[in-house]
Amino acid sequence: MRSVRLMSNNPRKREALVRHGIEVPAQVPLLIPPCESNLTYSRTKRERLDHHLPHLDAVARVSSWTQGRRFSPSGPRSPTV
Repeated sequence: MRSVRLMSNNPRKREALVRHGIEVPAQVPLLIPPCESNLTYSRTKRERLDHHLPHLDAVARVSSWTQGRRFSPSGPRSPTV
């Protein structure tokens, strides 16, 4: 393999491939829509690991619909009365 189109937000992956002689003509970011359960994690990856996540700049906070709700593998929870 001499060349790859890298699908990653991580600039270190590209640097490692180039360092090992692999040409990377394109790096395609994986832009996952932010939500309450991943926004902090995504911002941390951007700030601490220099991941390319430009779409987070437009997100001041998650929409009011998701505020106060938590992710549950079994689906949305009913409001507590």
